Amino acid sequence: MALVLFCSNRPLERALADAVLFRSGIDRVQVHSAAEALARVAQGGVGLLCVHRNILGIEAMVKEIRKSPTHRRISVVVLSENDFDPTEVEFLEAGANAILRLPPGEDFNERISRLMAVPARREVRLPVRLQVSAISGFGATVPVLALNLSVSGLLIESNHLLNMGDEIQVSFRIEEAGALVSAIAHVTRTAGPNRYGAQFTEITEGEDALKDFLANPSLA
Repeated sequence: MALVLFCSNRPLERALADAVLFRSGIDRVQVHSAAEALARVAQGGVGLLCVHRNILGIEAMVKEIRKSPTHRRISVVVLSENDFDPTEVEFLEAGANAILRLPPGEDFNERISRLMAVPARREVRLPVRLQVSAISGFGATVPVLALNLSVSGLLIESNHLLNMGDEIQVSFRIEEAGALVSAIAHVTRTAGPNRYGAQFTEITEGEDALKDFLANPSLA
C-alpha cells in the first residue's frame, strides 16, 4: 500500500496509538520539517501526508504539492491538539484535505481511511442543485455546476456566496444509470472566483452508482 508520511517535530505514536494510522500493515515514515516532507514526497510512493499544526511553512508546502502533476493527488491532513483557529482556513485554501484534532475523535479513523484511498477523478460537468443550510435554519436551493467530481467530493461553480466550513446538501442525477446521488459535504476551500471545493462527509444515496460512473469512461 502507499506510504503514510508524518511531518512533525514530536513523536506521534502515543497520540495516535489507537488510530488506523498505527495499525500493522501500514508503512510509515516521519520527517521533521516542511522541506524534508517535500523531499520525501518527490521520491514517490506517498499516499497520505499528515503534518502537525506547529510545523512552519505548511501552507507553502501544500501549495507546492498541489502544483505538481505527479503528486497533486496526495491527501494532506493537518493534525492539531488545539480547538479551531480561523487561521487554519489558510491550510484548506492552500489545498489540505482536512484538519483533524488530537487526540482522535470518533470519526477520525473513518475520515483518515477515506483519505488514504486515492479517489478516482474525472473531469466532468454535471448540472446539480445545491441545498444551502444556514445557521439560522433557513435554507435555499440554488443551481450550481459541478466542474470536477470524485468519490470524496467535488469542485463547484456558483454565483451564490459560500463560506469555508459551510455544510451543504448536494444532489444530482446520473442520467445514464438513472440513479440519484445525494450527499452531505463541507466547503473546504475556495478555488477561484465563484468556485469552491467541497468534501463529502456522507453519501446518503447512490454511492455505488457514483463509483461506477467514475470508474467507467463509457458513461462520460
